[in-house]
Amino acid sequence: GCCPFHGNCLEGLASGPAIRKRWGLAGEELVPNHPAWELEAHYLARLCVNLTCCYAPEKIIFGGGVMQQKQIFPALHKEFLTLMAGYMPALNDRTVGRYIVPAALGGDAATRGGLIMAQQLYARRNETSISAGTGP
Repeated sequence: GCCPFHGNCLEGLASGPAIRKRWGLAGEELVPNHPAWELEAHYLARLCVNLTCCYAPEKIIFGGGVMQQKQIFPALHKEFLTLMAGYMPALNDRTVGRYIVPAALGGDAATRGGLIMAQQLYARRNETSISAGTGP
């Protein structure tokens, strides 16, 4: 893996830099049927299995550059169902596409989230300074 802190953690194995290190090309340079995508799907499906079995989330949402590759979600869904092996019957071919989903904002999710957090912090600071009599 390429993570300088943990080596073979998920980020070190499945991130954009990990793809580049392993295959010598960035994810967007790889063809859709490249073997890299099966490996990516496997790593991410293992994460989803662990999250599902340990925490039972209502939904698993993936964002980031790697997840912009359209072929990743069908492969991820298939691998997830294979690994789950029918353990949770409610998660099946009909439902997995609503359970493991791409971030609605795509690659802008982190930027927009940061802006929203900055707006909230700004509003709180102004409320505090106004109530203390030091604001505008």
